[in-house]
Amino acid sequence: MVDILVRHSGKIAFLVEAKRIAKTLSQKDRDQAVAYGADVKAPFVVLTNGTQFESYNSASGKRIRWNGKLSDKIPSKKELPDALKALRKDPTLTEVPPAKDSSLPFRPGLPLKQLNALFARCLNTIRKIERNEDRAFTDFAKIILLKLLEEKADSEGATLTYTYRFHELAEKPDVQADQLKTAAVSMLDDVKKKTPYGDVIREDFYLKNAKTFQKIVQELAAVSFRDSRADTKGHLEEPYNCGVYPSI
Repeated sequence: MVDILVRHSGKIAFLVEAKRIAKTLSQKDRDQAVAYGADVKAPFVVLTNGTQFESYNSASGKRIRWNGKLSDKIPSKKELPDALKALRKDPTLTEVPPAKDSSLPFRPGLPLKQLNALFARCLNTIRKIERNEDRAFTDFAKIILLKLLEEKADSEGATLTYTYRFHELAEKPDVQADQLKTAAVSMLDDVKKKTPYGDVIREDFYLKNAKTFQKIVQELAAVSFRDSRADTKGHLEEPYNCGVYPSI
């Protein structure tokens, strides 16, 4: 049984094999998804557990690289025609050309319980690495603000004042952790100088360790706040409603 089958112009574009949330994807799952794709002659298949998204060429069974890397971004409606055109030209293609759509990759929303757990992990990371709880919450809230602004710009088609993206920063290896810190500091400076939020975000980050920024960015890059449930969004906005930052 196919879980989700997507058509484009009346033809099968791809199918999605969905596993339960947080299940570790196995080779058996991958083989099953590819077999389903081959049976219905879908150009490619997507295997997901709600967090990870892996795309495979149905003809070759090999992992597809979107935009030159093993991205977990499923082609959007704008991207799909070009992807299908390339796969029709070469049915065994695994290196799909760069896409025109620069929207953020899909990330799952969070129920309130998981949001609380995420916040707890991030704050514990600050305490463990920085060994200082002073201003831990306000610094964490600043990073959340950067993530929310990114999602807001993506959903509204607006242009951010900076070019960094959380999902791209999260992919950087440990040896490049300093780059994440530099990026976060630069993003905050841009927000202070070039947006209405600058009036209330006057202070720089007090966080010192690059590893702290890396861990928090990796945690936040894995989820979507704008796609979370209403009760989760209300909980997330509490720092802003309390006057820490203006509502976004």
